[in-house]
Amino acid sequence: APAPVENIPVDIEGMTVLYSDDDLVAVDKPPGVAAHATVGWHGPTVLGGLAAAGFRISTSGIHERQGIVHRLDVGTSGVMVVALSERAYTVLKRAFKERTVEKRYHALVQGHPDPSSGTIDAPIGRHRGNDWKFAVVEGGRASV
Repeated sequence: APAPVENIPVDIEGMTVLYSDDDLVAVDKPPGVAAHATVGWHGPTVLGGLAAAGFRISTSGIHERQGIVHRLDVGTSGVMVVALSERAYTVLKRAFKERTVEKRYHALVQGHPDPSSGTIDAPIGRHRGNDWKFAVVEGGRASV
């Protein structure tokens, strides 16, 4: 059997705690950091950064994903919320699953798009050649 994956406690340059209380912590995740440990990932994780900062996560779920209620891709920066208590884990997990959490994404674009603003409405799913990537695919999940 493969060795279990671990979130190694390590200080993460650029990861800032924006808010914390007894139930949750919100961090500004820099690019290059995974949400949690996974097979094949050997870089820093949000959970490892929180462990190094002294946060204790006490939730159910798979050990290496404890407290994770949503994720941002490794290459994406932004606010991530992590549950510290079982109560917060249950409430936040449900809120993200039922899509009652308002999320906003901003993208950097090179060039001069025309029009300068708009909505991309295309189905998103796993990339056929690289299942760790997402792409516009027939039969994917609605993006809007």
